[in-house]
Amino acid sequence: MRGGRIAWQNFQFIGYGEPRPHLDHRTRLSTISSEAMTQLYMPTNQDSWASTQKKIHSLDTQLVDWEQNLPEDLSLDSGMATNDDPRAKIDLLLYYCSIKMIIHRPCLCHIYIPAESEASKQFNSNSARDCVQAACALVDILPEDPTAHEAYQLLPWWNLLHYLGQVLSVFILELCLKTEHFGGSAPLLIHPVRKAMSYLCCLTSGSLSSYKAFRIFRQMLTVLSSRGDGFDDDRIPLEPCVPEGWTQRHETALMDALRPLRVHGTQNRLGEIEKVEK
Repeated sequence: MRGGRIAWQNFQFIGYGEPRPHLDHRTRLSTISSEAMTQLYMPTNQDSWASTQKKIHSLDTQLVDWEQNLPEDLSLDSGMATNDDPRAKIDLLLYYCSIKMIIHRPCLCHIYIPAESEASKQFNSNSARDCVQAACALVDILPEDPTAHEAYQLLPWWNLLHYLGQVLSVFILELCLKTEHFGGSAPLLIHPVRKAMSYLCCLTSGSLSSYKAFRIFRQMLTVLSSRGDGFDDDRIPLEPCVPEGWTQRHETALMDALRPLRVHGTQNRLGEIEKVEK
């Protein structure tokens, strides 16, 4: 294991006890996350798109204010080590990227609004880019070339699985949109996708959930690679380790779920991304 935004040694023993120095700052992040879920994702939300944009801007402003008020040793851009526990900064950085994706995810889609202003279109595009860039930033934190043993040492496996599922969902959605928020440059996402999938592959031997997630994401990426948009999945493993407890019942259910991706015309089916009309 090598590289990454933070030295991999600082990940050791994450999850063994609570890193005390940052609890107040993490609590504030949790509050912002809760507000984002309530304001943007509640099923009763009937706001206009303009109102949703204002909420996204307000939530992002809260996130920026939170970051600017961190002490220097916890600052996300600071190279200074934390005084007591390196896990604190790592935990905050990962959670920050995760919440940023949540806040900007509503704009990561095809949005059609009759007579939409240029300012509104620009907001949508910038917000979608922020979502994908937050996913890239989260993956960049993780060290390169993990082994299964090392991956399990970085974070509690269920926490790492959550982050990997989140970033891969964002990457795949942007690829389905033909990377329209990055000038159609699909190769920009090849490395972060490969890295996220390599971590997910490391988790498959000990987790039914990770194995199922890997198989689903792998099939989607195979379809996207076949479209000829410049995305290449050649270096992503095809056959992850099958975990103990995976039964024929699990396999049958998974194959049924994947069948729509295997039939003729898959490319068109996967490309049918939500259209938002407000």
